[in-house]
Order: sequence, then C-alpha cells, then structure tokens
Amino acid sequence: MNKQEEIQFIKRLRNGERDAFKHLVLSFSSLFFTKAKLYSRNKQDAEDSLQDAYVTIYQKIDQFHGNELGKLLAWCQKIVINTSLSKYRKKYYSHERDELTPQTDIEISPEVYGQFEQAELLSIIQLLPEGYRQIFSLFAIEGYSHKEIAEKLNIKSNTSRSQYIRAKSKLNVLMSEHSQITLSHGI
Repeated sequence: MNKQEEIQFIKRLRNGERDAFKHLVLSFSSLFFTKAKLYSRNKQDAEDSLQDAYVTIYQKIDQFHGNELGKLLAWCQKIVINTSLSKYRKKYYSHERDELTPQTDIEISPEVYGQFEQAELLSIIQLLPEGYRQIFSLFAIEGYSHKEIAEKLNIKSNTSRSQYIRAKSKLNVLMSEHSQITLSHGI
C-alpha cells in the first residue's frame, strides 16, 4: 500500500466499513495471533483473546488518530496484548512470592539469537512456561519496563525482573537443545 492508499484504508476503517475491517483481519491475523499466543495460556485462549481484541478494535477505531498503517498495526497489537493479558489475569490469577531467590542475569549473545530464523525463535519462546513467556515477551520484544510490566500483570517489579532472568536462562537452555537437535539431524 502506498501512503495515499494507507490514508484511504484508515479512513474507511474509521467510517465503519466492514470490507475495510475484513481486509485488516484477513491481512494481519497471523501477526495478531502470534502476539496473542505470546500472552495466552494456550491456543484456545489466544483465539478467544484475538476475537475479543477484534471487537475492541472495531468499536474503538475512531480513537486511533494516525494515518500510517505501521502506527495502526502497533495500536492494534497493543489492544491484542492488553486483551490477552486481561483475559489471562481473569482466568488464571496466581500469587507471587514475596521472597525472591537471588538471581544473576544470564547473557545470551547476539550470535546465538542470530542462528535462528524469526519464526523458529518465536516457536522456541512459545516453549517457555507461560509466566516466563509473558514477561520475556513484554520486556524483550515489546520494550516495556519492569515497572510497566508489574502494573500490567499486577505483580511487583522485582518479580518481573526475576521472572525475566529465569526466562532468559530457560530460553538459553531451549535454544541450546534446539541447536543440538538440529545439528544431530543434519538440518
């Protein structure tokens, strides 16, 4: 889409044109579903969250004030993330520990990440336990601070930090295992 087509598309969305909304859903559902899966307990919850997010996007599209497709997609992705997190909190509230085990941060070198394609890395991240996956994704992928994550998930920022460190440690193990399996199968 060129700039003029983006502006017209967004205008059509704001006017409530169903064809424009259908185009948004069909064109970007895999992107939105990938985001929903990162913050949901399972595939079914991700699908439910995505449906709820679509309703919210449709109802609140007039609150989007940009004219660029990239900004629209970022706005939609935030709705998908927030909807998924909200659904998760409602269904699966868990108590956090007041005491934290001292953790040291794990460094994963960029060369290790560079060995994986984006889809492959996302599938490895999907293997993380759900709490780790959510915090890792919010911090490392979405760029939220630990304070913001704590507010979103109703936890302490220290819990966010420790879960992030544990997630990186687990991710390091998963990536190493995946590399070994790949090498042993000659893939």
